[in-house]
Amino acid sequence: MILILIIHLKLKNAYKLLINKNIELMHSENKTFKLKSFIKNQAKEFSAESIPYNFEEFHLDRYIQDEEIPDSAQMSAIVAHLEEVIQKKQLFLDPNLSLDGLAKVLNTNRNYLSKVINQFYGVHFNTYINNLRIKKSLLILSQKHEVDIYNLAGIANTVGFSNRTTFISAFKKYTGVTPSFFLKNLNRQT
Repeated sequence: MILILIIHLKLKNAYKLLINKNIELMHSENKTFKLKSFIKNQAKEFSAESIPYNFEEFHLDRYIQDEEIPDSAQMSAIVAHLEEVIQKKQLFLDPNLSLDGLAKVLNTNRNYLSKVINQFYGVHFNTYINNLRIKKSLLILSQKHEVDIYNLAGIANTVGFSNRTTFISAFKKYTGVTPSFFLKNLNRQT
């Protein structure tokens, strides 16, 4: 019985540590995003000639048709455009977002976009979008006044999940704990 209690306490402490690491990660990613935005704004002050690509004219389709693979600078530009569009328009909040839909927004081929996401983020499209949604849900959950307004199903819908079960599964996969456990332990810390 004592052994079970010791294991339970160690597991509880491990979960608390996991929650703290998730919160630290969320704050770190927010700082990184703000820094990237600041750098982009500063870069816009330079002449247009110093910017290597015009995203409106940059179409990935030609690389698919010619079976030419873009170099790393071009791939970085594509990823930067993807991140800019995803963050500015908050497309990941749309529960109907698909690889085809995002490819149309980016003026590219769905297969190539999938390869870019796989290569740069090391995950498939759905996992990439779900991770963005979970990051947004972590922001909502960490803001006490927002949590009082929503229940888990409401948060799931707000961040783009079509149902609560999928949200809980993706949340646990990303953070290692369920949203309710995360919230309960977050409330204990504040």
